[in-house]
Amino acid sequence: MNKHKILVVDDEIAIQDFINNLLVQENYVVETCDGNGALKIAQSFQPDLVLLDVMMPAINGIEISNKLKSNPVTKNIPVILMSGSRGLIEAPERSNQVEGTLEKPFTIESLLECINRFFDTRQKKKTA
Repeated sequence: MNKHKILVVDDEIAIQDFINNLLVQENYVVETCDGNGALKIAQSFQPDLVLLDVMMPAINGIEISNKLKSNPVTKNIPVILMSGSRGLIEAPERSNQVEGTLEKPFTIESLLECINRFFDTRQKKKTA
């Protein structure tokens, strides 16, 4: 039974709810928040993965990712960036700062494939 913890950071409540409901059905433990709560929740929740929207009003996902990676408590938490703009999530300077990208709009299948691929790859690295 899967009990990986995932933090979903998005400014749109509908997207938070959609991803939360889907991942809970897949036996993930999920927390959701907007950009303002991301750093604090990441520190306390210690997720196995953060799904992070890039375009948010108060603080954008790139800033949040940089702060997560520069904090000793959260620096090892993997991040998958989500955005409707491919250029924002696939910029060369971000390639070694995040563990993956997911282009919006995404399907249920592409979301689950992205997450499962991440955890499968991570598991293979642990057993190798």
